Amino acid sequence: MAKPSITAADDAARAIAEREQLVAGRVSLTTTAALGQYLITPHLIKLTAAYPDVQVELRLTERRVNIISDGIDLAVRTGTLDDSDLVARRLCKVKRLLVASPAYLAKAGVPVAPSDLASHNAIVISAALDSWRFDGGWECSMRWTIAAGNMLVAHQLARLHHGIALLPDFMLETDLDLGTLIHLLPEYPMEQADAWIVSSPQRYRSLAVQTVLNYLAGAKSGVSVGRH
Repeated sequence: MAKPSITAADDAARAIAEREQLVAGRVSLTTTAALGQYLITPHLIKLTAAYPDVQVELRLTERRVNIISDGIDLAVRTGTLDDSDLVARRLCKVKRLLVASPAYLAKAGVPVAPSDLASHNAIVISAALDSWRFDGGWECSMRWTIAAGNMLVAHQLARLHHGIALLPDFMLETDLDLGTLIHLLPEYPMEQADAWIVSSPQRYRSLAVQTVLNYLAGAKSGVSVGRH
């Protein structure tokens, strides 16, 4: 009986299997609590199933971490990247929406133009981020009573009728479907931001770091998260 022929596909499959067996090690990844919960953790189970000898250590913080001086392998960030020397892959485009609860709007009124926001209570992330930027560069300075510290708390405050919040759409799909939060001023879109996964050139030499970075980037590549 003739032996089955070895095809290019067989060779490729064998090479992938051998590579997966070689990938091992602990990879530290820092990001904010909201980005970690919504963008990263949904993909970690499949990643670690494909690479069982890889350990991913999440370090969730609202602080802007210097991955080089702090010895971190990977970071997920939004906005403009300050350090052009980093190895960077774009994860997705993040849209941000103005939202509030029906109970808050019944009490405070529904804004119909950006200028109406000045009379509303805003839920900001920090005292330094009290200006909200619309697409095109126009900014609105907001009046606030609670700086939430992170997007998860801001989300909860909005659901508790405290005011208007500016949140990424990947957090809001269920609320918008159920009507627990209302999308405000949809005809005036807010400034969008890119989400990136980055590493230092030194850390990227690790096969485990390369694997995690490329896996997560591939899982989100070219996708605009949430509603369009």
